[in-house]
Parts: sequence; structure tokens; C-alpha cells
Amino acid sequence: MKRLEEEVKKTRDLEKKCKLLEETIKAKNPNSIPMMLHAVKETTTTDKSEVADLKSRIKSLEVQLDEQDKDFERKLRTLRQETERVRDQYEAKQGKGPDAKRVSELEGELE
Repeated sequence: MKRLEEEVKKTRDLEKKCKLLEETIKAKNPNSIPMMLHAVKETTTTDKSEVADLKSRIKSLEVQLDEQDKDFERKLRTLRQETERVRDQYEAKQGKGPDAKRVSELEGELE
């Protein structure tokens, strides 16, 4: 709610500034340039603080994303190791693993 109220206030402020700029352009007064500069200057100062806030938010989100990437890589590594272990067990039961060939050779020699 608070954020919505801030956005509504900001929207109203920007609309007022737009109207002022439009009136300044339509009036074609000799002092219209200073009026335009004044309106733009006010907008720029609010934008600077907003940009700084957004930059800090971006930094925190990048750190969070890096942490998640590391966590997912760790989980992926664990799953691959588990898959290898299960595959080795399956091949050993089926007699297709590297040890199975040696066992069958030894069985052949015994016979």
C-alpha cells in the first residue's frame, strides 16, 4: 500500500511537471528555457536517488543469484555422482561392467 501511494504521488508530480513544460513550450516566453531547466533539474535530483537505490538492489540481486548458482551447481554435482553410482551398481548386476568382463574371462579359464 505504501509503495502504491508513493507511486501515485510520484505520478501526480510528474504529471504536474509535464503540464508545466507543455505550458512553457506553448507560451514561448523568453524565460521559458530557465523554466524548463528548473523542471528538468527537479526531476534529475529525484532520479539520482532512485538510480542509487536501484543500483544497490541490483548488486544485492546479483549476489543472491551467484549464491543460487553455486547451490544449484553443488546439487547438480551430487546428482551426477549419485547417477554414476546407481549406473555402476546396475551394470554390475547385469554383468556389463569392466569387472564383469574380467569375471567372465576367469570363469572361462576355470571351465
